[in-house]
Amino acid sequence: MIARLERAEAILRVLGLQEVDAILSSDGVAVIRKQIVIAQEQRDADALRISEARFRTMADAVPIMIWLVGTDKLSHWFNQRWLRFTGRRLEQEIGNGWTQGIHADDRAHCLAVYSDCFDRREEFEVEYRLRNAAGEFRWLLDRGVPEYGPDGRFLGYIGSCLDIAALKQTQVALQQAKEDAETAARAKSAFLANMSHEIRTPLHAVIGLGHLLRRDITQPDQMQKLEQLCASSDHLLALINDILDFSKIEAEEVALYQTDFTIDSLVARVLRLVEGSAQAKGLTLTTDMPASLGCMRLTGDALRLAQVLINLCGNAVKFTERGGVRLKITCLDEEADRITLSFAVADSGCGIASTQQEKLFQPFAQGDDSMTKEYAGTGLGLAISQRLIKLMGSTIQIESQIGAGSTFSFDVVLSRAVSAVEHAPVTVATAFYGNRVLFADDNEQSQEILLEMLEDLGCATDVASDGAEAVDLARARPYDLILMDMRMPKMDGLAATRAIRALPAYHNTPIIALTANAYAEDRQRCLDAGMNDHQSKPVTPTALAETLGRWLSAVPVTSIETPLCDNQLSRALLQIAGLQIPSAWLSSAEQLVAYRTHLERFLKTNSQDMAQLHLQLAAGEFDAARELAHDQKGIAGLLGARQIASLASEIEQGLRSAVPPSLIVQLAHECDAQRASLAKALEEGLTQGTQPAM
Repeated sequence: MIARLERAEAILRVLGLQEVDAILSSDGVAVIRKQIVIAQEQRDADALRISEARFRTMADAVPIMIWLVGTDKLSHWFNQRWLRFTGRRLEQEIGNGWTQGIHADDRAHCLAVYSDCFDRREEFEVEYRLRNAAGEFRWLLDRGVPEYGPDGRFLGYIGSCLDIAALKQTQVALQQAKEDAETAARAKSAFLANMSHEIRTPLHAVIGLGHLLRRDITQPDQMQKLEQLCASSDHLLALINDILDFSKIEAEEVALYQTDFTIDSLVARVLRLVEGSAQAKGLTLTTDMPASLGCMRLTGDALRLAQVLINLCGNAVKFTERGGVRLKITCLDEEADRITLSFAVADSGCGIASTQQEKLFQPFAQGDDSMTKEYAGTGLGLAISQRLIKLMGSTIQIESQIGAGSTFSFDVVLSRAVSAVEHAPVTVATAFYGNRVLFADDNEQSQEILLEMLEDLGCATDVASDGAEAVDLARARPYDLILMDMRMPKMDGLAATRAIRALPAYHNTPIIALTANAYAEDRQRCLDAGMNDHQSKPVTPTALAETLGRWLSAVPVTSIETPLCDNQLSRALLQIAGLQIPSAWLSSAEQLVAYRTHLERFLKTNSQDMAQLHLQLAAGEFDAARELAHDQKGIAGLLGARQIASLASEIEQGLRSAVPPSLIVQLAHECDAQRASLAKALEEGLTQGTQPAM
């Protein structure tokens, strides 16, 4: 017992407790335990004070601002770095006092992030501006993390702030530099486009005069000089076209337009533009693709795809001295509504070093600078092709070795063309008796065809030949609906629509765009001008009835399937390849005669119009040529001359998106050939049979 008390006394003295008499009391053991607990708590408190002192000393020494928040979301401490930054005392900052320095534009966002993360006990990071001691606002990056005790109890948040004003200034400078660069790029593209147009005008005069002089000059020496002049001017035009095309792509002004085409027609177009140069160098030019692939009808931007292949094949011919060039097309994947094709152009030319291949697709560069002098060119062809293929969702790849030739390849996904139902029986389910319609179109033949359709649907129709006449007719009498072409002389359809909308009686009258323009931006322009709907040409009676039915009250009539008229004329017409005769024309002998009259008239005027288009192309009058192709597309579509309509559409599309003029000229020749073929087939088909009874 004595020994135990002596040990207790020794322990008490070690702990600094001198009241040894307490040990001798009846509760001695309890007192000893209590004193030991008190001593331990004192030691813990001393250790905590030392730890806090060390933390605050360390926190005041670091070059960042530190803060502490309790469980009540209120700040209770800031380090000296913070206080020196704000120039305020700790008493001013604790609680929510620190928020007084936040910039007014940042306060709501900052506190919302802080409060939301605090409630979820999540780390947060937020940027805001805080007023410093000099009264200036500086950008801070504030990070906060939840703090927990040893027992897992939530204690509040501890956070740090970094002054990121310099970083923000750098970001602003970089953003400004980016915007300046984009502005400069747009200005450069605009300048290149303007200069290209300015140079193109006198250059086309040189080219046109050169071709005219070819007819008159017969002396060999003068003809040789003229050929050199024409070749140089053609080369200069090609360079200008490359610059203009690249500037439009760089300015993101080029869009892809979807048309139906076959691989056979695409390949034929490419070969026609390349085979001449290949033959001149004694090179073979071959194609390799499955026979089943050639006749497959697909939908995509055939013109731009042809442009890329013409460039790749043309380059292959340019850089190949012996051997040949092969265009290979294979099917990689085939689904119900789409197909993935691989295009590869291989040559046996000089090849390209791996160190030079990365330069190939950069604008105004060739793989080897010395090649520019030997082969000439802007170095834009591959850059343009690569960007066009990227618009199609792919990239051009290259495999090449010095002396072993090169292969350029890419894959594209193309949709299958939707096959139209040919010569379906005529079904009339509605009529629009009692409705007066105004139809504005400047093409006389289009007027006649659409007028017949409208009258067959029961509409009382007035026809205007231009926008100004349409406005005058609208002022003179009320109409229940107006069909408006977009492109007309004196006043176009957009301006006419705006003028009619300004008339008191026409605020709510349905105005429908009826035009061969099928581009999304054209449709939006129609809506912006105040039109209610858009119906693309060529239009069928059924499609026209559906459009009218959305805006006019219709009278239901008995649905009658009119059998197709079967006579010698119908059989002769139906046997002509390239004609998809609208079913309405096949409903009676009279309609067939009317159709034949319209078709013969169109083929005659088309011949004249295409001759005019060639002159416009030679003179550089691309806007006028586009208007002419637009009209031809509409009438050909109405009459079911599908191939002519498709080629006219491609010409319009090509002129719209500035594809190489050589490709436009080729399309124009194809349209000429198709018109001549159709006219010959029509003449032979009609002369072989007996003329139909009238």
